Amino acid sequence: MAHSYDHESVQELLSWARNLLQNKSFPEVPYQLNISTKIINCSLFLETVIATIEENKDNSTFQPTIEQLWDFRDKIEGKV
Repeated sequence: MAHSYDHESVQELLSWARNLLQNKSFPEVPYQLNISTKIINCSLFLETVIATIEENKDNSTFQPTIEQLWDFRDKIEGKV
């Protein structure tokens, strides 16, 4: 799925992630995001990617981090 890296899209993604973290609406057990990524602690994962994206959202080097959060969202919402 193609995602946009524009300011509005990234802000909406971060808002979704903050809401998920605040409501603790994420898996409590280790979560297999894809064949090469297993998230052991979803809360820590969300805190880390939110902080990383907030500090570096305008730096294209960090687009893979944004994409990883989108992949997490797509899987949580059953879009993959």
